[in-house]
Amino acid sequence: MDIEPEVVVLKGFEEKVAEAVGLLAAIPGISREHADVLVHHGLTRLEDLLQADVSDLAEIPEVGEQAAAVLDAARAEAARRTLKVGEAPVSS
Repeated sequence: MDIEPEVVVLKGFEEKVAEAVGLLAAIPGISREHADVLVHHGLTRLEDLLQADVSDLAEIPEVGEQAAAVLDAARAEAARRTLKVGEAPVSS
């Protein structure tokens, strides 16, 4: 069976982008539109967002003034993911 490598590679890349957008968009408080823009600016994972500054995100025109809200949503998701089953959230 002959497979054209270029087609396979291109499809694989597009699938990876779509998957990354879907994962970020699944975070409560991050819209699909924001997720798409973030992924296309190299922020493909929650971990990437957690390392970004508000000023970095604010420079992205499509995010702009909502940068703090996007980062807050990412931090809240990270806090949820670190909780173990049956563990209550720690209030600060």
